[in-house]
This record gives sequence, structure tokens and C-alpha cells, in this order.
Amino acid sequence: MLFSMRRQEVRSVSRSILIVARKEFSDMIRSKRLWIILSLLILIHLGTYSMVRYASVSSYKNVRRMLLLRGISNLTSSIAILGPILGIALGYDAISGERERGTLKLILARPVYRDSIINGKALAGLCIIVMTMGITGLLTMALGVLVYGMSLTLDNLTRFGLYTLLSILITLAFYAMAILFSVLSKRSSTSLAINIVIWATFAFILPVASYIIAGAILGPPPVMQEPGQKGISRQFIEYSRKLAELSGKIRQFSLITHYQVIANALMRSEVIVNVGGRTIRRTITLGEILSRGWWHITILVVFTLVCFISSYAIFVRSEER
Repeated sequence: MLFSMRRQEVRSVSRSILIVARKEFSDMIRSKRLWIILSLLILIHLGTYSMVRYASVSSYKNVRRMLLLRGISNLTSSIAILGPILGIALGYDAISGERERGTLKLILARPVYRDSIINGKALAGLCIIVMTMGITGLLTMALGVLVYGMSLTLDNLTRFGLYTLLSILITLAFYAMAILFSVLSKRSSTSLAINIVIWATFAFILPVASYIIAGAILGPPPVMQEPGQKGISRQFIEYSRKLAELSGKIRQFSLITHYQVIANALMRSEVIVNVGGRTIRRTITLGEILSRGWWHITILVVFTLVCFISSYAIFVRSEER
């Protein structure tokens, strides 16, 4: 008897979550924000297609390789910027918007659990993000096959699949953060402002500030070229190496950096290594990428879970006045 009652309660909660998720999905799919961002992603892919098509007809091998690498970098950078914007756009008014419109009290007056509301919104956002990044992933794969001349091997399909999952994860991380601040904020404008400041810090401010901070720690650079000496001095080369290494560590405070490190590694299958004084290109395997970069993925997953769990705990225990 008790087991039967619990099973009915679980079904009731699940039904409530699906009802909320269906309503939120319908609202999101009709949102102009979603279609504007998706259109931008498609335009960027078309722009990359044009650039790489030029590279494919270039007779200069170095120019061709440079443009191909730049095309890959552009795709990763566009998702690193627009993915988080999509997450913020979907989630910044998830709860605060309901408060402002007065609909949250009406929903809670019905036999709807608080956790059904937050879980339903999270589920709807996840579905929209998977759909959007899935379309982007298919475009990336099509670009790779038609323009880059990639064959659909198991390795390449796995790379595209992981790249798409990673794009979903970075977008979901910012969606979770947006929901958290939406729960904490009384106004959607406040939630949006906080999210935009954090996004801008991760995307633009921290990359520039990292070099300034690293330069301040290391001190002024040595002379680039000693008088009467050909080439760049060893001291300057060593200083530049330390500057790049330290600034790279500072940039790891950004979620976007963790995404870009793995995404670029997945899309660029070759690395340059020095063997016996000679530089050669070597294929980097998926195993190497995941063994070296697993902690970047872990940080994105943990951040997403912490934000969702915090949103859930705060919203379920709060009281609407």
C-alpha cells in the first residue's frame, strides 16, 4: 500500500515536471533570442566555409594551412562566445521573470511542487540547448567533410560527437548560472546585468588582464636583442615563455578557457613537436586529449552541477511574497 502511494506520488511529480517543461520549451522555441543566436552561429559557419573555400584553391601550402587553422579557431571562438550568451538568454529570467509578471504565485497556488517548476525549466533549457548545439555540431561536421576533406572515420565522428557534447556543456554551465541568479534576483534586469558582467569578464576582460597581471609579477621584459647580436636574446625568449605560461594559468579562472582548450584540441588533430632539433607534425590521439584535459571537463561539469543544485535548494526553501 505504502509502495503504491509512493509510486503514484512519483508519477504525479514526473507529470508536473513534464507539464512545466513542455510549456517552457514551447515558450523558448518561439523566443526571438534563440533564433537570433542560432542565426548568428549559422552565419559564422557560412563565413568560415567561404574562407576555407579560398584556402582550398590557394596554391601556397602555408597560406592554405594558416586559413584552415584560422577557420577552426573561428568556429571554436564563436561557440565559446555565443554558447554562453544562449545559456544566459534562456535562463536569466527563468524565475525572476515569473516573479515580475506575478505568474509565479499563480502557479504555486495550484497543486504544483516547487521542485517541479525548477526541474521543468532546467529540462526545457537542456532540450533547447541540445537541439541548438546539435544543429551547430552537424554544421561543423558538414563543414569538415565538404571543405576540409575529412573522411567520416570512427575517430573523426567521435571527435565531432565530443565537440558537440562539450559545446552543450559550456552552454549548459552558463544556463545553470543564469538560473541561479534568476532565483536570487527579484528583477530580471539585475539577473541579466550580473550574468553579462561575469560572461564579459570570462570572455574579454580576463584574457587581457592575464597578461597585465603576469607582466606585473615577472617584472619588465629584458632587452629583445643585445647590441651586436643576431636574433632574439635567450633571456627574452625565456621571459616570453614564462609570460605565456603564467598568463595561461591565470586564464584558467575562466570557464570559457577550459572549453577552448579541449575544443581546439579535438578539432586540431595535429601538434607540432621538436625531435632532435627538428619540428615535425604529429597526430594527437583522443586518448591523449582526454588524459591531459579531463580536469577541464570536470571543472565545467562541477560548476554546472553546483549552480543547478544551489538553484534548486534556494528556490525550494524560499517563500514568495
